Amino acid sequence: MGTPICQPKGIALGPQFSSVSDSNFFETLLSYKEGETELPNLHLSPLQTRTSSLVTTRGISMASNSTAVDDNSPYHYVPLRSACIIFVVLFSISTAAHIFEALFFLRRRGWWLFPTVCLCGLGEIIGWSARLWSSINVLNGNAYLIQIITTIIAPTPLLAGIFIIFSQVIARLGERYSRLSPRNYSRIFLTFDIVALVIQAAGGGMADSDDYSTSVNVCISERCVVACLIHGDAQGGHIMLAGIAFQLASITIFCTCVSEFFYRYLKDKPLRRVQSSTSVETLTFGSTKPPMTSSMQLMISGMLFTTLCLFIRAIYRTIELSDGFGSPIQTRQVLFNVLDGGMVTLAMYALNVFHPGFLLHPEDTDEAFHLQK
Repeated sequence: MGTPICQPKGIALGPQFSSVSDSNFFETLLSYKEGETELPNLHLSPLQTRTSSLVTTRGISMASNSTAVDDNSPYHYVPLRSACIIFVVLFSISTAAHIFEALFFLRRRGWWLFPTVCLCGLGEIIGWSARLWSSINVLNGNAYLIQIITTIIAPTPLLAGIFIIFSQVIARLGERYSRLSPRNYSRIFLTFDIVALVIQAAGGGMADSDDYSTSVNVCISERCVVACLIHGDAQGGHIMLAGIAFQLASITIFCTCVSEFFYRYLKDKPLRRVQSSTSVETLTFGSTKPPMTSSMQLMISGMLFTTLCLFIRAIYRTIELSDGFGSPIQTRQVLFNVLDGGMVTLAMYALNVFHPGFLLHPEDTDEAFHLQK
């Protein structure tokens, strides 16, 4: 039996490469001149006939038979080009606005918006551009890998921005209602976020191996592309799953802390003793809490809405990756567009509108409030 053009280690050949003639056919097809659609003097089987319509010497082109393309696609569908264009445009507009806002509020120490919110936007632009590439050439292995890695990792910096915003909210509404100081909130949850990012990046790096990319680019036959992808992504996918699951756990812990803080603030049940406004020597439970201004209410609303969007997205990606690549959930394009792309888009635009530079003022801190008293 001849050697097939694609035989990943540990992957069974399957019936599509059960004969020497099929193997020789695919090798001949890969080396045939571009622009010729028929192979002379060859009797083609149904599989070979369908495959020959997909291949040129530069790679794999779109077939007129959409069902055949879906079967070969690593997505199990062809990314909708119009949806990809819409998301690229939406993320580009939001990211450009965030960059402008970050520059405008640099004097208010808004530098942290660049490595968080702005970085998320750039990652999403790259990811959805790769999906747009896939809509043109659905079996391009590089495009598939780029969109996997970037769409999983990109929202992580945005979550870091939420952690920073909450620490600033605590500084304005009162540290005594929080279990941690604003600085410790930033340190602990940003550490969680960095760990999740490193784990996801490591998984993406394992998936984006040279052997994997090479095998994808030469896989032609039906189901062989999917076999190569599953093999190449297996270990990397498990690591990325661990990263997104860790991120989901950190968001859950963060939401619990946020809920407790606002409960204690609204009920005026502080956790810590603070200096009374009437005596700097006596430590008592303060009964006067800083007011929640209208701008603070808007900032909190934007923060909670953004957190909810990222939480929904994290749940979806965790379930999606838990079943492995090619799972029924992953093969539903509408779920990805709504629960991943849609949620991150809403989160980005929410912070465009409810921007901390506009709504969080330095003079509104808890310390400044008590000095005024």
